[in-house]
Amino acid sequence: MQTPYGAGGSPWVVLSGGPQAVAAQEGNVLAVTYYASLGWVVLVDHGSSVTAYFGLREPLVSVGNRVGRGTPVGTVGGSSIIGPDSMAFQLRRGGVPVPPGF
Repeated sequence: MQTPYGAGGSPWVVLSGGPQAVAAQEGNVLAVTYYASLGWVVLVDHGSSVTAYFGLREPLVSVGNRVGRGTPVGTVGGSSIIGPDSMAFQLRRGGVPVPPGF
């Protein structure tokens, strides 16, 4: 299940139905941070873009890790505002959120 980018003014896509979040592309893990309302958030730098994975219950990567496309970055379901079986995905180019194209 998916809630499209921008629904309700949100700068992300909400995804449900899978147990793990995986890296959209290869890159370097920039940040792994916990927020009470968002759960764990993982940021991955891909050079020309950055992807963000919100609402993780547990991170599976650490800052500085190099990840390949499809590498698990965390388990889904750690956010009280995104939902127990959901996560949010964001693509940023030039520091600005953009629709991810899926």
